[in-house]
Amino acid sequence: MPLEARGRVLGDSRNPAICVPLIGQSRALILEEVKIALALQPDLLEWRVDHFEEASSIDTVLELSRTLRDQGGDVPLLFTLRSAREGGAERSATETESIALIETVAGTGLFDFVDVEIASPEAEVKRLVATAHAAGVRVIGSSHDFGSTPDDEAMLARFRLAAELGADAAKLAVMPKDMSDVLRLLEVTWRARQELGVPIISMAMGSLGVVTRAFGHLFGSSLSFAAGAAASAPGQLPIEELRTLFGMVKSRIPTR
Repeated sequence: MPLEARGRVLGDSRNPAICVPLIGQSRALILEEVKIALALQPDLLEWRVDHFEEASSIDTVLELSRTLRDQGGDVPLLFTLRSAREGGAERSATETESIALIETVAGTGLFDFVDVEIASPEAEVKRLVATAHAAGVRVIGSSHDFGSTPDDEAMLARFRLAAELGADAAKLAVMPKDMSDVLRLLEVTWRARQELGVPIISMAMGSLGVVTRAFGHLFGSSLSFAAGAAASAPGQLPIEELRTLFGMVKSRIPTR
């Protein structure tokens, strides 16, 4: 089933959603990014809070969250506090402090989605999921490997774990060493889509993985991340280019 928020269907095999990240370090830079991103008409905006220089202040994060909600209008919002172990900006906060911030924000209902790393302690993940769901917020259970592409069963296991922990969508990002890794990710994405009852989001990072960002939906990935003012991960295409590629695929390749 596709994700839905604010009257929008966020991604299916024929109409994948496009998410633009906000990675500014200051309030002023983030608000400037929002203007640029909204003009590009994304399906979803992601605030990468780990890049924010005042992420340690819950009050400041909540104040800016309210501003983003007001300025975002009917565009769904995703709150992401990526850990350094999974490619996030380096922060001095402990995992406990980071989880507490995610839980606080999820409970406000200001965001339509929150990202929860499934590598966090199981009890913490389940508590975050429960808090989010109580506030009407969907959870994207995520896993990122910036060093390699795990074997097929390990990748499938990560998708399964996200679903088992109660996430509303399962996300996996890996780093390929050659095109065989890219092909394996696409095959596992297809398998996960057939097996699991939640939307799948997958991508291979870097230049080798660009094909997964442009054509991953043909294999079952519901959403792709694209650069607005700046990219948040290696291999992200500018949103205009990605939307053009999606249009070309839709007009020429039958999808189900």
